[in-house]
Amino acid sequence: MSFFKSLFCHKDSTPPAPIPSLSDEIIPLSTPWKGNLPCVHGPNDGCKNHNPSHSEIHFDSSLFLDNETLKPVQPKPVAHHHHSTSSDSSSPQKIEILSNLPRDLPASGVLSCLPKIHKSLPYTLSFYHLSSFSSIGSCQSKTGSNPLINWTATPLVKSDSLYIRFTLSFTLQTDLGGWTPSTPHARSIVKNGLIGSGYRDFKPCLHTHIKFTSHKGEGKDHVRYAGVNYTIRDSEGQGRSVEWRSEVDGNEGGEKGGCGKCETDFKVICRFEDEESGRVGVEVKVWKGLGEGSHPGEGEWLGLTRREPGEEMGKRKGEVGGVERIFEEK
Repeated sequence: MSFFKSLFCHKDSTPPAPIPSLSDEIIPLSTPWKGNLPCVHGPNDGCKNHNPSHSEIHFDSSLFLDNETLKPVQPKPVAHHHHSTSSDSSSPQKIEILSNLPRDLPASGVLSCLPKIHKSLPYTLSFYHLSSFSSIGSCQSKTGSNPLINWTATPLVKSDSLYIRFTLSFTLQTDLGGWTPSTPHARSIVKNGLIGSGYRDFKPCLHTHIKFTSHKGEGKDHVRYAGVNYTIRDSEGQGRSVEWRSEVDGNEGGEKGGCGKCETDFKVICRFEDEESGRVGVEVKVWKGLGEGSHPGEGEWLGLTRREPGEEMGKRKGEVGGVERIFEEK
């Protein structure tokens, strides 16, 4: 049987990288090397906080693993004017990411990174960033096209532990044709719309999944209503369907969740932003506890970057919702 299996093995397949262990000593390099900002995936990339004019910026493509997409969807450069001064906010912030960690040792996990919450999100947080976590600051920009997604990544250092919050928001809108609030009572118009197939899926972590399936606009009894349908799959593989309807749930409604295998909490918020046009704002918030950032073999980091638990991981340490509370408490 093993002979036949060998016939179908892919010649280019490579075994997964070994799981870093806290017992593995990582010897710092004598000379530090320069890394990329998390929002930089090319020589002219960067979010609007770090490189709004898309000027040339430090970029080292060798810091990405082979399965990483190097070039995300990039917004158009912002035009800058000749009368700008040296204090103009369009100039890149001078933030250097320096590390003494051994970058050329894959088994060390130095280049391991958080998986993307959405496939178009141009943000790659690697383990080597954690030593510069407090100096990176927030990243924010826009990405995608169907729909356009506004995103923000906000780091937090609290009691020697590291946390990050991602906020992704987009707008849904349905066309009710010629319907207006003055349409007679007996007439109602309902239309269903699908979100672009490439943009429906959000993955708060490796173990959970949010999938937006459809949105609805309705006009009846002189009032306009809206609805959004989505599903949430938890870390045990159990799925549940959620329907937000402005007619029943009011102009804003949300659904919370969290992972049982890693330090991730999330929330979906649907908000009726404009009843006249039927515009609905959808927001996906994700909070992650990254550990202390002292070693890539820490359970919190491994739980976020490895699909199956290893010896150092096991189940989530804190309760579901705990990371959100730590991040949001004043």
